[in-house]
Amino acid sequence: MDSDTGLTKEKYPLNKNKPLKKTISIVFSTSFIVFFLLIAFSVPMITILTTLSDSIPVFDLIFKYLYLFPIFYFMFIVLVFIYQKIYIKYYFYHIGDNYLSIKKGIFAPHEIIVPWEKIQDIYVDQDVFDRILGLYDVHISTATIISRATAHIDGVNQKNAYELRTILLEKVRSHIRPSGPQAITNNNF
Repeated sequence: MDSDTGLTKEKYPLNKNKPLKKTISIVFSTSFIVFFLLIAFSVPMITILTTLSDSIPVFDLIFKYLYLFPIFYFMFIVLVFIYQKIYIKYYFYHIGDNYLSIKKGIFAPHEIIVPWEKIQDIYVDQDVFDRILGLYDVHISTATIISRATAHIDGVNQKNAYELRTILLEKVRSHIRPSGPQAITNNNF
């Protein structure tokens, strides 16, 4: 059983801007998709709708209630923000003696447990929105492909990111077993 070292989300909390960053990135990407679809299909749809609107009542309803789209889109943005706040509330990580545990998700939570011996690299990075909002992500790399997607601590401030990286590197170093010539010289035959 792993002892509690106190190195958890409570000691190194996530930044309060993390839900805002996730909301902005989701809204930005969905807006880009909606804009692309509107441009791609606008001319054919306008032509079809204007010629058929007199004969088909459904198209009259579409034109009549088109102003509701921005209202629904605003509601979508609010729901995304609320979801992200809840997501961050249930986000959990723990640095134990033998492993790092990260748990994420609301509806289908998943947990990744990474033993210190399996970690190959630990690095800190930022994307564009992270830079704007002062957020940093601490990534843990292993030989598995799943670590790229799930083994990272999201959205901490700069000080906490580099402190976490240092702590994680020390944990990895303390669990490395020497191999090769050093291992032979350290053994008493």
